[in-house]
Amino acid sequence: MDWSTKAWESIEEIYTQILNLSFIKELTSGTLEREKFNFYLEQDSIYLAEFGKVLAGIACKLDKSEHRKIFLSFALDTVAVEQALHQFYLQNRKKVVEASPSCLLYTCYIHKQLAATSIEEAVAAILPCFWIYKKVGDYIWKIRYLVRISTKIGLTLMEEMNFRKRLSWLLRFATNWLKELRYVIKIK
Repeated sequence: MDWSTKAWESIEEIYTQILNLSFIKELTSGTLEREKFNFYLEQDSIYLAEFGKVLAGIACKLDKSEHRKIFLSFALDTVAVEQALHQFYLQNRKKVVEASPSCLLYTCYIHKQLAATSIEEAVAAILPCFWIYKKVGDYIWKIRYLVRISTKIGLTLMEEMNFRKRLSWLLRFATNWLKELRYVIKIK
């Protein structure tokens, strides 16, 4: 069993809990109130802004140019989605929105990992976002009970980011890196 399979199996219970959140259930059934959806979009916009900065920071720390290019493209795509959220959904919102405690907690965590740990740990810190976001998106897409156009547009944005392809690359990258790291640790 490879590393990524073991890693996913270790969090399957958490993933199931995520799918059972009222937000996900209401989103997939089309009963999610507009204000809740707007709150999610506002928080996602804040999160994506910080996530993009971390992705760019990871790119700056990588040695291989092809890895830097890919992480910079991840960062640019994140900025594009954040801008699309503002263009499609948040353009008429006048209020200043602050990060919720959970949004702030995770964004501070990934910034700390980037600033104070190894590059491997920083990559490990962002991997769950890619992976769970993609899996939950696939789940929502599969349900197909989406009745609100805004939800469909949001999923289209996610699909445009090629999450499947990006996640596959990131998992291969992390798996190969883990193998190299184990080899280095054994030598030391």
